[in-house]
Amino acid sequence: MNRVNKTRYVRVCFIASFFSVSLSISMARADSSSVKFAGSLFGYWDGANSVAVAGNLAYLATYNGGFAVVDLTDRYNPRQLGFCGIHRGDHEIVITGDYAYVSDYYESEDKACNADICIIDIRDPRNPCKVGYIPHGCQGFALAGQRLYALEYSELRIWDIGDPTAPVYLGRVDLGYYGSSIIADRNYVYLTAYSQQYLHNLQILDVTDFASPIEVGLFQSEGFFGSISLAAGYLIAIDLDGREDGWAKMRVLDVSDPSSPREIGNCSVPSTSSQFVTTDSIACCISDYYGSPFCSFYDITSPEAPTFVSRLQLPVYSHVGLGWDFGCFADPDSGLRVIDLASLANPTQTAILNNPGNLYGVAASDAYAYIAAGALGVHRVNIVDSSHPRYAGSIEAGDARDVLVSGKYLFVADNDQAGSLHIFDCFSSGLPVQVGLYQIGWPITRIAQSGNLLLLMSDWVLLFILDVSNPASPLNVGSCEAGYGGNHLSSSLMAASEDVACIVTNSWSSGIGDEPDDYYHRYSIFDISDPSSPTLLTAKEEGGYTADLAISGDYLYLLLGSNLAVYDISDGSHPSLLATIYSGRYGTGITIWNNFAIIIGENRGLSIYDVSDPANPKEVGNCPTLGYPNDVNFSGAYAYVTSDWQFETYDCSEAIGLQSPVVPLPQAFALCSPYPNPFNSTICIPIELPQASHLSLRIFEMSGRRVTTLAYAVTQVGRRTLVWDAKYSASGLYFVKMETANFSATKTLMLIK
Repeated sequence: MNRVNKTRYVRVCFIASFFSVSLSISMARADSSSVKFAGSLFGYWDGANSVAVAGNLAYLATYNGGFAVVDLTDRYNPRQLGFCGIHRGDHEIVITGDYAYVSDYYESEDKACNADICIIDIRDPRNPCKVGYIPHGCQGFALAGQRLYALEYSELRIWDIGDPTAPVYLGRVDLGYYGSSIIADRNYVYLTAYSQQYLHNLQILDVTDFASPIEVGLFQSEGFFGSISLAAGYLIAIDLDGREDGWAKMRVLDVSDPSSPREIGNCSVPSTSSQFVTTDSIACCISDYYGSPFCSFYDITSPEAPTFVSRLQLPVYSHVGLGWDFGCFADPDSGLRVIDLASLANPTQTAILNNPGNLYGVAASDAYAYIAAGALGVHRVNIVDSSHPRYAGSIEAGDARDVLVSGKYLFVADNDQAGSLHIFDCFSSGLPVQVGLYQIGWPITRIAQSGNLLLLMSDWVLLFILDVSNPASPLNVGSCEAGYGGNHLSSSLMAASEDVACIVTNSWSSGIGDEPDDYYHRYSIFDISDPSSPTLLTAKEEGGYTADLAISGDYLYLLLGSNLAVYDISDGSHPSLLATIYSGRYGTGITIWNNFAIIIGENRGLSIYDVSDPANPKEVGNCPTLGYPNDVNFSGAYAYVTSDWQFETYDCSEAIGLQSPVVPLPQAFALCSPYPNPFNSTICIPIELPQASHLSLRIFEMSGRRVTTLAYAVTQVGRRTLVWDAKYSASGLYFVKMETANFSATKTLMLIK
């Protein structure tokens, strides 16, 4: 094997330095000045793109664009600990200390493919949190100490990650070739290349002085290097030498003297090996032979004589992460596969983990948000602290697709063939209790409310109007065909106000091979002042696709592709277009709250528009969302968003505060009536503070023994609701005691299990 030992300066071009211009990028770019991401919950996924292992934890980039943390203490029963949304974490995850660095590929608003390195705080595995990002190319990255080295085509970009929340760009090295693989250790960076000049070489750079990187070592291969890895102080590389016998070489290099790398051992590996991962004792090659992927395991405890041990057939090509005696495979179809490697000669699958699910409609009240989760029913989430939403149980409701909260009642649209409307009492003890059921005979896709009337939209564009003044006995008081369908019907939507309902149907015309050519929509406005005989006022057909609609007073808001269109429908027979504005993202949902329109979009975004003058909507805030949003609801100062896999909350107080009325402050201290009472597991306790005070709020048994403390701190003026989760307490009577410097009050609580 030829070795080249020489010292040579690498051509360097720095666009930033410590003492000139530096670029510091943190998550500040993610939020606008007036809308802030607050919190998230759930984390559904079924497939995984990539995986890394540290200790007994596996870190996954899920197929739908999330980051999951999995506890592997019990290899037969892995369990998900935490989840956070990114964009589409792809093929590379690096864990170092308290942070995970994930290649994060996503599509921007102009449909261009972008790649960042997403930085996630993993100190609390149950609450991983995205804290920073680094703009990055697509060839790979490596970390060593407080530096990150990213390959971007023919450049090596260097970042200071001493503060992962605010990485600082140090500069770039012009390599003169396209880099293909990179690893780093201490002050050295190891690179392989795509260029003809360096095709056969492993290049070693000394980056002690990042402003003047020096080539200190070069190792020449017989073919060209693919993946490289470090194990027990040795560099292990796959040398794809191009032979036609189906085999390549795994070469073990001693790089203790970086200026003189030398081969000390090798063995044959499949020539189709495209991914390579090692621990100090195990090497794993992933190969794909004509669509038949498999994993080969090698014993490298003796680096002079690496030895093939076993092979494991894989259902699909998967990325792999290794622990000391187990492997994790990121299966894009099935999720996380856990393999026991205690006996390397007999690798055995012990478990498959995924967390399938979808989130659809969302409705929020003062203390809870209710989320339609398809076959999983309806999830209840405690949003008293919207920055830390808490799961508060689920209720069965068939295939739940849409939800609506009115007063003490929750209405759930079931997409089953019977078209069931489930009605729940939200103020019952414990979880909401079903008090009513009505079946329309067609799957329900949408619910809207007009006073005591509930409007239901079916798959086949049928409108049903129910009188729910007695929720236990809903009455069908009217129905009509609400549009047109046929084989080319794509979707139907509905919204309602006091006396008017608007139905939108999306359809498409046939193109080549009966594929969709052009989308068009028709909106129909109905007078429902006489619900027994809804009357069509107007119907208009236009080009384009309508994603959602909302009605507020005399105004209709339509999301038409990337545009928001506002219509005056005070004369429902002759609606007039007031404004069309470009929202910057392909809309997926809209809700109106007071004088604000809250819009979510396909390009992962939330925008707020001031529509106090409907003819002149003005954007007052925006923020990227973590997932691809499905629905949005608004309560208080927060927007509540569902994506396919996650529930997200956004603080919009600054945006709506620009025009929102002043909320009067409490005039006196008060411990208000807890609800629901009696209760099953959780109870809400409202309090009022007319001035900032040291607040003590505690729960006691009737004997006087303190059970828990809900608050004991200086608390700001205002109204707030605290929640006691009594799942570990026995049934019986308790009392809550509120104390400040000059106030004391108690209320009795009854827990029934």
